[in-house]
Amino acid sequence: MSIRKENIRTPDSSGSRILALGVSSLAGFTAASVKYYVYLLTGSASVLADIFVTIIGGVFTLYALARFLFFASPSDNYEANKGERFDYISGGVGGPLIVILSVSILWIGMGQIFTPKEFVKLREGLLILLIVGGAHALTGIGLIFWGDRSRSHRIISEGKHVISIIYTSAAVFVGLVIIHITRLSWLDGVLACIIGLRILTSGLQLLLLPFRGFRDASEPDFLNEVCRFFNEYRKAIWVDIHNLKAGYAQKKINIVFHLILPRDMTLETANEEPSEIRRLMTETFGKNVKVLVHIEPCIETDCPYCFREACAMRNREKPKKEQRWTLATLTSDGGPGARLKTKDYAAPASLMSKAISVADYNPRLLEWLFEILSVKGLDHDLILKKMEVEDIENRERAMIQELLNQQPPALKKMLSMMMVFQLPVPKTAIMDICYHINHTEDYMERAASLGLLETSRRQSVRVYRVAEVVKPFLDEQRVKDRRDMATSAVLSLYHLWWDHSDTATEKQGLEILRLALEAEERRIAIEVSNRISGEWISKGGYREAMDMCVKTMKIVGEDYRLLRNLAQSQNAVGRVNEALNHYQLALRHCPDEANWDKASILHNMAVIYTKQGQSTKALTLFEHSLEIKQTIGNEKGKASSLSWIALIYSNQGKSQESLKLHKQALEIQEKHEDMAGKAATLNQMAGILINEGKYAETVPLLRESLEIIQSHRIQTDITTILNRLAGVYVSQGQFKDALSLYQQLREIKRRAGDIKGEAATVALMSKLSVTMLQHLKTPDIKKVRKFMAKVN
Repeated sequence: MSIRKENIRTPDSSGSRILALGVSSLAGFTAASVKYYVYLLTGSASVLADIFVTIIGGVFTLYALARFLFFASPSDNYEANKGERFDYISGGVGGPLIVILSVSILWIGMGQIFTPKEFVKLREGLLILLIVGGAHALTGIGLIFWGDRSRSHRIISEGKHVISIIYTSAAVFVGLVIIHITRLSWLDGVLACIIGLRILTSGLQLLLLPFRGFRDASEPDFLNEVCRFFNEYRKAIWVDIHNLKAGYAQKKINIVFHLILPRDMTLETANEEPSEIRRLMTETFGKNVKVLVHIEPCIETDCPYCFREACAMRNREKPKKEQRWTLATLTSDGGPGARLKTKDYAAPASLMSKAISVADYNPRLLEWLFEILSVKGLDHDLILKKMEVEDIENRERAMIQELLNQQPPALKKMLSMMMVFQLPVPKTAIMDICYHINHTEDYMERAASLGLLETSRRQSVRVYRVAEVVKPFLDEQRVKDRRDMATSAVLSLYHLWWDHSDTATEKQGLEILRLALEAEERRIAIEVSNRISGEWISKGGYREAMDMCVKTMKIVGEDYRLLRNLAQSQNAVGRVNEALNHYQLALRHCPDEANWDKASILHNMAVIYTKQGQSTKALTLFEHSLEIKQTIGNEKGKASSLSWIALIYSNQGKSQESLKLHKQALEIQEKHEDMAGKAATLNQMAGILINEGKYAETVPLLRESLEIIQSHRIQTDITTILNRLAGVYVSQGQFKDALSLYQQLREIKRRAGDIKGEAATVALMSKLSVTMLQHLKTPDIKKVRKFMAKVN
């Protein structure tokens, strides 16, 4: 679970930020210089006004560069406040200068209106303006492209700043073209006055900056990401979060907030929460994040908003539903009590008071209502009236119904179509199924702002889904052609989550499979079902794999890969005859070019025949499988086939041929570091040598096999190795070593609940103790008791 980093603009490097600002300012002042030449050439007042706009833009860019270099690294609060104070000082100085410039432009423009002057060389001036404007525009577009590629919102903003200046230049160019055609010189003065008024407005806003107080230095886009983070990772003991500020400063992400925790927590426990939040934020936003958390104890007024399960200090009933944090509440100045004040919302105080009454102080419903009341374009009075006439428990339903009634049909249709998904999905998937609905993105944003859509982060991607409480109201609005919609949905999710990707989760795969079966998309259904069922088989989920394969083939038809997985699962649970039938069916369906799968099917069938004692059939299939594996270069598969063929030769008494094949398999396994295969081969070779009575050669093979299994923690049955090695020790008179191995074997049987196996091992140990006593040849009763104690 994580926030999508490709949507979070990472902190810009100093070099890229400085270069972008430098390019922007250089382009601005160069354009201003060329435009001044045009002014000297034509004497146009509007061109002079455009020059002032360009210069002001360049000055602001230089200011941004200076602030970035000297004040944008808030290593502490003092440095951050010093940068903010610089903003206000610059506003107090720059504002009056811009006002003076705008008044000058207005004066010159008015003069051109009342005493118009004829232009000279206007055509040449227009040509120069066109060239310099085009170059300036290309600079802005280049910055936007660069910022988009580097995911830098600041560089994109700088490019948009350049483009905004171009709009004025374009207006001047168009105005001069009209003047050139109509010969109405006084229009030049009108255009200059319009530009002057625009500059005057900006200057007055800047002039008033020092009187507004300090601004919140947080950046809205990133604050939204932090808000989603808290809603996604929130805990019940996080009573509330407020005074949230978050933003970028050079290479750092700074996040500051106040965290309210239960007042009965110990200091040690309370300090663990900020550490956990820092860890999660580092995983989510990157290692450059800097988090400062102020811990506060809860108070009685926090009780109506606390969702903690058990609390001896709660002064009223726990809320029925968990409230959702919003940007307004997280950035408010106080705790839960303060965040419900009407000043935090745009709705009138009368509506807010009525909402509190209608919601009966239910925190979650009240939070949702406040969000709705802050959205324009709704009949808020009607929503509250519909809720008032219902019982308290039905008021949320009434609110949802009326809220949907007030939405455009296209928005409701979009929500209905989104119900084809059972998991939260990315925006792209929604756009793919709603391609015929205009303004889908706008509808998504509106639905999210109204609480009809839930948004969160999954695998670094922002995802959406219809809120569960809303779905019952959309059932009647589902589209008729469900299969076509499922087809679009599965193709989109397959491309986004599955195709050429190994990071898809099991839940995502199951969602794709569900949609593929609904749409009867055979290729996707088989591919996904094959991979997931194969993973389940490797983890021992045989029955689940069987059910999936059967369900998939029932809808899209038989396929050799699913038949193979089905047979493998059936064989694992003891349904051997059914497994053989499905392997044979898989072999018939398997295409000639699918050599890898064909070799696997042949091999698995041969293993079953070997265990049934049908050596001739098994040998034929193993040899066929080995031939295919050699052709396609499947070295590990080749080693496995060689080992099984060697086992058949051993059962037929062909010891030398068997050992020769085992050694070939061993070379391949050592080359590819197949330790599990190597341990099994060593054990099989030891078994052949034991049958030939070559005990001295057997011990090192068994010891190496046992050491490999234990050192690499290979999950396999070692009882055969222990039995063989203990038997060899007995034959060589190493009774103590044999007894130690039997004790290990007895413990394994006891832990596995194998009562018969444990009893058989005890019998062997008793027999061994008798043999040991015979070798002692002593009447010393103490020694006898000592050895018998080891057995028991």
